[in-house]
Amino acid sequence: MKSFQLVDLAWELGVTAASSCEEQVGQTYVRIKMKLNSGTSLETVLMELSLKQFYDLLHELEKAQNTMK
Repeated sequence: MKSFQLVDLAWELGVTAASSCEEQVGQTYVRIKMKLNSGTSLETVLMELSLKQFYDLLHELEKAQNTMK
C-alpha cells in the first residue's frame, strides 16, 4: 500500500452565480487542492465538493482522528 504525506492544502468557498442549469445558481461549494508527497514525487489532487459532501468528509476525518487517539 502506497502512503502519502500531505505537503500543502488550499481551499476556497464559492457560490455559483450563473449557470445554464437554473437549479445550480446560488449553490455553495468547496474547492480543495492538496499537494501530496509519495516519497518519489509530488502529486496534486483537486476536489470540488458540495457543502454536504464537505461536511460528510469533515465528519469522517474527525472519526478517523478520534480512532487514532
